[in-house]
Amino acid sequence: MPRSQQELTDLQKEIINRVQLDIPLVPEPFKVMAGELGITESELLQQLETLKRDHLIIRQLSAIFDTRNLGYQSTLVATWVDPDKATDAARVINRHPGVSHNYLRDHQFNIWYTLAIPKHINLEETVELLRVKSGAHQSIILPTLRMYKIAVRLDMSDGKDKDFIEAQKKVTHKEGVQFEATQKDIDVIRQLQQDLPLVPRPFDGYAEAIGISLDELFEMGNHYKQTGIMRRFSAVLRHRKAGFGHNVMGVWKVPEERWDEVGQIMAQGPSISHCYRRPTYPEWPYTHFTMIHGKDPDECERTLQWIRDNTGITDGAALTSLKEYKKIRLKYYTPELDDWDPSRMLATQP
Repeated sequence: MPRSQQELTDLQKEIINRVQLDIPLVPEPFKVMAGELGITESELLQQLETLKRDHLIIRQLSAIFDTRNLGYQSTLVATWVDPDKATDAARVINRHPGVSHNYLRDHQFNIWYTLAIPKHINLEETVELLRVKSGAHQSIILPTLRMYKIAVRLDMSDGKDKDFIEAQKKVTHKEGVQFEATQKDIDVIRQLQQDLPLVPRPFDGYAEAIGISLDELFEMGNHYKQTGIMRRFSAVLRHRKAGFGHNVMGVWKVPEERWDEVGQIMAQGPSISHCYRRPTYPEWPYTHFTMIHGKDPDECERTLQWIRDNTGITDGAALTSLKEYKKIRLKYYTPELDDWDPSRMLATQP
């Protein structure tokens, strides 16, 4: 039975914060982090195994790539489905390998999913295909027009870890990256997406699988980080297992002349992991999206109120996540994405 977040020791909380920041691309990364934490490498590895296997808090240790900087199209999609058909519709949508997140939220647009596909596949046709297959009434496409923040890290220290708090305020995104992947890039990126084994020299197997030296692997990985292709190499948590059982998508109607000013203020708010500007529609007037993670509804409401107090923006809505239908790490450069090309699928229909 998974243990609760309240049963974690102070050391375990410190470890979780540390591995969320950035795992160094060096031959013995756990020895480096153990030294920073003041413990032995074997103790760190044992604790990480416990946090993954017993507590089920750590989902994966791997590279986090920037979807758009890799050359993919990506968008948030809001879908209106009859409430009694939402679960069946979500199952259909989840079959698409480019869907990494899918949530039920308390709004007429009740299914919200993220979609990433290669540029040669038509995005609008893909969303329409998913709408038809899922039996939805309507879908609206909400790509990122401006990113103010993306830094999905959960503070386990209750505000005591000042270094972590400062890191959480920073935007881990670079705009305008030009990247054309070679076959070697594809091989390296595919490998860096794998879950890092909890052994003293975890990257040796990566380099061997690709057929390159360890130095070359680190050189390419650090290049991806410096250019913005990779945001970081770090741990990803299961939010609810970590004690953050409530998340709310705060959406806001912001006047055009204040778009960037307000977005930059919102990005500094407590418990906010994402802050974006997205397009509007007649049925969807909200320009700014803030994703809030809290331990309880009151914590989320305090962040919403912080946004109102610090921006003066009060015209908004709070969409609470009612159910998580899907949450996975997207796998890039996989042939399964091409299988969902609408032009191919339609061509094969009688």
